[in-house]
Amino acid sequence: MKDTWQLSLKERLKRWRLLRSEVKELPSTSEKVTKVLDFWKSTPVSARAMDPYDNSTWLSPWELLEENVYDDNSISLMMAYTLQYSNTPTRLLLVQDVDNSEIKLIVLVDNKYVINYNYNTIDTLDSIGNVNILEDIDVTQLTK
Repeated sequence: MKDTWQLSLKERLKRWRLLRSEVKELPSTSEKVTKVLDFWKSTPVSARAMDPYDNSTWLSPWELLEENVYDDNSISLMMAYTLQYSNTPTRLLLVQDVDNSEIKLIVLVDNKYVINYNYNTIDTLDSIGNVNILEDIDVTQLTK
């Protein structure tokens, strides 16, 4: 899947649809989260591509795939879209790491699994350290 980002828009859309179908079929939430993480971890990361503070400016998943430019926050958004469109309830948290003042979007699944806080790792809320949750976004509100 590493070559996904060099493919045409049509092929990227096909791969994303296939991913969502595969995720839907997995029996456990942890397997779904792992599958999504494994797909999106190969995404090339650019400089800031979206404003994490203003969800009214966030692109739809189809627009993001068309634009094909991703930062850490838009990757979190795409992970959340992938899970939500695969019938896995998901929330996005805008968090501030108190220790290093970093602010970013992370994905929370099943009130248990956290992805895209640490690169290529599935964490839990308890394991991610000293963070303040600045905003809690129900992804269904973004996917109407």
